[in-house]
Amino acid sequence: MFDNIGGKLKSVAKALCWIGIIGSIILAISYFILSNGNSTMITSGFVTLVVGCLGSWVCSLAVYGFGELIDKVVTIDNKLGKKGAYVGDSKNDRKKKLQQLRDEGLITQEEYNERIKM
Repeated sequence: MFDNIGGKLKSVAKALCWIGIIGSIILAISYFILSNGNSTMITSGFVTLVVGCLGSWVCSLAVYGFGELIDKVVTIDNKLGKKGAYVGDSKNDRKKKLQQLRDEGLITQEEYNERIKM
């Protein structure tokens, strides 16, 4: 149930985006049908169509981005865990592992310098 949270959030974001877009289209069409020539209702229909679709898309971007962020953090954690670059290693082992992480591009030079000092 709680495995692959990032992937699930991204799927939910896609589904909510499409539900919001389809709901906005249906609501806009109903405004057009019920307008009977009333310009306020027609304007409301166009506003609902544009704002509803854009709003659904923008909100889904935030949820999708959060899911992507979780995926990236899990990937980085798995790589760091396999490398064993955690506090508690001997200083020489830790320095070698940190150098390897830096050489592989998993940490920056600044992060390397900070962690060496610890």
